[in-house]
Order: sequence, then structure tokens, then C-alpha cells
Amino acid sequence: MDADTRVTPANSVAAGSDQPGPRCRFCGSTHLKTFVDLGMSPLCESFVPAEKVNAMEAFYPLHALVCQECLLVQLEAYVSASEIFSEYAYFSSFADSWVAHVGRYAEHMIADFGIDQNSFVVEVASNDGYLLQHFVNRGIPVLGVEPAANVAKVAVEKGIPSEVVFFGRASAEARQFHDAAEDVIAFLEIESHREAIVGRLPYGLQKRVELARALVSRPRLLLLDEPMAGMNQDEKREIARFIIDINRDFGTTVILIEHDIGVVMGISDHVVVLDYGRKIGDGAPQDIRNNPDVIAAYLGTRH
Repeated sequence: MDADTRVTPANSVAAGSDQPGPRCRFCGSTHLKTFVDLGMSPLCESFVPAEKVNAMEAFYPLHALVCQECLLVQLEAYVSASEIFSEYAYFSSFADSWVAHVGRYAEHMIADFGIDQNSFVVEVASNDGYLLQHFVNRGIPVLGVEPAANVAKVAVEKGIPSEVVFFGRASAEARQFHDAAEDVIAFLEIESHREAIVGRLPYGLQKRVELARALVSRPRLLLLDEPMAGMNQDEKREIARFIIDINRDFGTTVILIEHDIGVVMGISDHVVVLDYGRKIGDGAPQDIRNNPDVIAAYLGTRH
């Protein structure tokens, strides 16, 4: 038989069946064909303990499919990832030749991509740090993402930062927001209060925490409604400084609604003044400062 005869559609169904075939786990296509069918097999790296040697062991189809759209070779998902990888028996560093090979690979990557101490290398399924150790030895920051806690523990003991997590959309988004939160905490200078109960913080710090919550999502436009209400002068100066820095460092446009006209004049590029809902001023701070209607409504006139 030729190759075309041996490769049969994996998504074909029995005559009269309404059951749909499998979909590609990456692109969702139903155009899957057999890549290789090795029959039935127990889970990989699942060694049976002595006390269960006579117990029934589950077998699953070891039938690899190839997607005709994106060419991903895959198995169907019969069990959850946590059943396979939470406690794993394979440690990559046990193979000296493999460690030497990835060492040479790391050297090539460092040279080809200009990776240095200002870079950040992340490996998904980092195992026991077999690869990342070569970057750590060069002083390059790294992060390993490894679902098996027993394997990641070995990497951490080698000095390789590792997170025990199954990598996916949810974990990637969680990591993104975690990093954003850390950046904002440092930006607003509240690192020393990260373990504090917000309601017990001084009022000015509580307002900074509120600002941090808004900044984590990296807004393009930030609306602040009387952010300095109830603050003393020192607290107002701090918040005013942060508002200026937010606009400069984050590139965020800030719309500030505030009754303290001194603060408004000090930090704004453009000012609109309302008096009982009626617009009485619209322009640069210097123009507003000299506007007679604004002077009369907010600054008062000399009699």
C-alpha cells in the first residue's frame, strides 16, 4: 500500500453516527488525520507502586493525529494535565549529553540574540532547570514555568526561579497582571505596605492604593474625580506628583475633576472651568488664571 492508503482520516465516524470527530487542539480544525497509531498505553511516567501491582491500570489510545491546517501533531485529551504532570518522574538533567547539548544551544542563543543581564529568559516546561542554569551561570535573569512541583523544587534548589503552574491563557494573564501590579506598587512607592490592610492605612496611602488599582490595567484614559478631597497639603503634593508622572511615564491621558484650583493650575495642560454647570473658562492654565469670570467665581475679587 502507498502512503496515502495507510493514512486514514481520524475524524471519520461510523455510518449513521452523529458523533463529531476530534478538533485540533490549537486551531480548532476538524481536518485531522492519523500520524501514527500505537494502540493503547498507560499514562507516561506513571510507575505503579508495589502495593498496587495487582490493581487495574487505565490504558488510553496512543493515537497521534496531525492537523491538515496548522500541521500540529497531537493526541486527544483523555485525562487532565494535572493527572500526568503534578508529580513527574522525568528529570532532564539526568542525561549528561542532553545538558551539554542545551548548554551549547544556550551559548548560540546568547550570541545570536544579544541576550545579556538586561534580558529576561522564560522557559515553559522548564523541568529541573537543565536549560535555564546555563543562562543563570551568565548572570542573565530567568523564570521557569513548570507544572510538576517535585521537579520545580530541584530547579529552585539550583537557584533557578520557578513557578509551579500549568501554562495557559489564564496563567499567562495572571502573570501579566502580577507583573503590572508589581510595577505599579513600585511606581507609587507603596512597597512597604503590600501586606497591610488597606482600611487601616493613612488616608493619603489609601488614595494611592485606589490609584494603583486603576493603573494595573494600563488605561489609555484615566478619569480622577476629586482625588485630593479630604487630603492635607503634603498628601495633595504627593498625589499631584504621581498624576504628573502617570501622564509622563505611562503615556496616560488624565482627566481631573477637582475643586482645588491651585492644584489644577499646577499640574494641568488644559483647563475647563464650570460654575454651576455653566462653562466659564476653557484654555491653557495661564489664560484661565487671568479669566475675569474664573477670578470672580473661584478666586474672588477685591472690593
